[in-house]
Amino acid sequence: MTGGGEARAEITAQEKVQQALVQAAIKIKALKEPKDGITVLQQEIRTLNTQYPQGCQLTLDPSFITKSIVVEKCKVMDSKMRPLWLLFEVPYSRILFFIRSFFAYFAFV
Repeated sequence: MTGGGEARAEITAQEKVQQALVQAAIKIKALKEPKDGITVLQQEIRTLNTQYPQGCQLTLDPSFITKSIVVEKCKVMDSKMRPLWLLFEVPYSRILFFIRSFFAYFAFV
């Protein structure tokens, strides 16, 4: 993509956040002991939050601008696919996302 410096920076930030979440999901799914999933998820989210870009739009729904992920509220759902339950902090509210494979569902909290 040539030009569009500001848009490129925003898309790069979105992609960075998404890739970090995908890598966390892969690590969690590979665990032999499902109970360790929450610990790994919280470690990955804490690491991501230290580098989280302020005002980052979500790739899954760019209409939401996020500040961070609420570590204490995140969890790994009990099912074969090991979906992630993520709570994003936004400037005006909190938004709950749970991710299963490549589908996402959200609700205001």
